[in-house]
Amino acid sequence: MLQISLVILKISRSILIFPYDWELLHHIFPEKRQKYVENVYKILNPKAKYISVSFSEKDPCFGGQGKYKETPLGTVLYFSSEEELKNLFESYFNIIELKTIDIEETFTPYRKLCVYGAQMKNNK
Repeated sequence: MLQISLVILKISRSILIFPYDWELLHHIFPEKRQKYVENVYKILNPKAKYISVSFSEKDPCFGGQGKYKETPLGTVLYFSSEEELKNLFESYFNIIELKTIDIEETFTPYRKLCVYGAQMKNNK
């Protein structure tokens, strides 16, 4: 099983050069985020760039106060700050750009955080 995992990792590292997560990170609560970023780092090609887009704590969607907000479907999401994402990603990536963006979608505009073009650090 370990050999299969190593082969998959080797294949992934040769292929994944510009992966992204769109509206995924806000589904992962803070206590599991470090492991998530570490796993993303491990499977990327060393020359890869990476982008992550998730809800900003400044987003008015779903009402409520605080960082944890519930959707109309009952899903609980965690809304981040720019500082949180900087601290989360900077150990593994050289952050080229981190900014809050407004995205016009079908029903409601959303305010998102975008970690853009984060290039892998060579020290891991």
